[in-house]
Amino acid sequence: MYILNKKSYKRIACIFISIIFLLMPFSSTRAEFSLPETIKVGLYYSDPSVHVNTAVASFKVSAKAGLSVGFFKDNSFTSIYEDNSENVLIVRKDSYFTNSNGSLVEYSPETAPIPEGEKTGPFHILLGTGYPDLAAANEQIKAFVEKGIQAYPVFTDVWQIWSGFYADLDNARQEMINAAAALGEGAYEVVQPASNRIAVFSSTGKPLCIFGNDTAFFRIIPAQSNDPKVLSIDGKVYRGALEVRRLSGSDMTVINVVGLQEYLYGNVPPEIGGNSHPEALKAQALASKMYAVNNIGKHSKTGFDVCATTNCQVYKGYSVEIKACNDVINEIAGKVITYDNQLARQIYYFSSSAGRTEDSVNVWGYPHPYLKSVEDKYELVYSWTKTLRASDVKAKIPDIGNVLGMSILKTSEAGRVTQLAVRGDKRSDPAVYSLERCRTIFNLDSQMYTITTDADVYTSSKAAVPLKTQIGGKKVITSSGTKTINTSNNKVYVLGAGGKQKTVALVPETYVFSGKGWGHAVGMSQEGARSMGKAGFKYNEIITHYFLGTKIE
Repeated sequence: MYILNKKSYKRIACIFISIIFLLMPFSSTRAEFSLPETIKVGLYYSDPSVHVNTAVASFKVSAKAGLSVGFFKDNSFTSIYEDNSENVLIVRKDSYFTNSNGSLVEYSPETAPIPEGEKTGPFHILLGTGYPDLAAANEQIKAFVEKGIQAYPVFTDVWQIWSGFYADLDNARQEMINAAAALGEGAYEVVQPASNRIAVFSSTGKPLCIFGNDTAFFRIIPAQSNDPKVLSIDGKVYRGALEVRRLSGSDMTVINVVGLQEYLYGNVPPEIGGNSHPEALKAQALASKMYAVNNIGKHSKTGFDVCATTNCQVYKGYSVEIKACNDVINEIAGKVITYDNQLARQIYYFSSSAGRTEDSVNVWGYPHPYLKSVEDKYELVYSWTKTLRASDVKAKIPDIGNVLGMSILKTSEAGRVTQLAVRGDKRSDPAVYSLERCRTIFNLDSQMYTITTDADVYTSSKAAVPLKTQIGGKKVITSSGTKTINTSNNKVYVLGAGGKQKTVALVPETYVFSGKGWGHAVGMSQEGARSMGKAGFKYNEIITHYFLGTKIE
């Protein structure tokens, strides 16, 4: 018999508590942050608010081992048409087209003149009633084809079979009569045009299927046998799927639905250079990831998250991938930038800081705890110049009339222009621009610049450096008294050092902007990140240098 004493009880209790501790689920001190698995990237779309109009009426798509065309609904994909070859498919709006010498051109029947050539359109013939699934529809299509009717499957709210692409109602009605004569007794109906339909054709023009449903998304995905799973749209190769939408005012919008990690493969190389130092690549991948995550839904009105240009982040897909760069990106796959135990929601980067980044308050007007100006001493300084004529300035600011002058009113501690004044003869007060507008008004590379003109003269002063000024509108003392210099002639002769005479414009005709750096200068400098990587800094040190107080988790 085993007798328990107090010591035994304590020992058992300790063992029991230890077992409970071991069985408890492990809780890490690291906060768990939910990130999206996929991201939607706008490839072709229209958005007047950012002056973009790349939406298309048709495009060509292919994959080495074939494609599956269908729709995505309730987190599952349903196929409408499959091709296991490298055949090119043509995807286009179900609209009005004319074929002129093999080239398809969209037209509107209400707009004259209508182009010459063979015409097709969005009128169709419905053959029979609905079908329970695609297999049943395809079985019936075989019977129709044997009788000489070019039929194809359609998914609207139900599975249907249609025939023809007719440009007008009369032609469609006549062809419906012909189809009824060939097929015999049955249900036939002319299908009227609709703005939500997408049609798919073979490269020879044979209709393959139509999609027209408002509760599902039309998608094209690489067949499973593709390795890697990529597809080509008009010669550009992307991972993931293509989603196509018919949106009002955006023609046919084409979206790349791709995994977040795979998105970075096609984003990092064109942003910072795929052969940059590995630590700089990691920093860029992390900054790009945070920007993407923080901008999910930015373009929701056009059906996607981020665009593929500098209006968001540059993204060029599989075509620009570099294996070594992908490997480096994979090393930080689970990492995020945090601030105060939350995802850092304001992560930005740019090309070149010219030695010092800028405080967000001097660019966008709001302060932020980790978007402060920091020294960027490892960066190679990028210098630039831009010359504008007075007429160029007037074209940008037409309401001020003829331009009389331009001056910098304020600069930040880092040396960037934060207030710029432009004078014109139509206004008594100058047009004043602040913060980032000091750069964007004239499409300059950065806010760090000085301005010189052909009307500048330098006068002696008590200071060690001569004072720069302009003569136009200034008062001078003459033999007949004090007078204001008349600028109507716009030329004056001045006597310079050594008695040399010089012709000077009274009103500037050219403005030369001499600057340093490239971009808005808030957050991480890409040039600085590359230089810091070469100097031996790790990616986390690069990130925390540019984003004060942040952590990598």
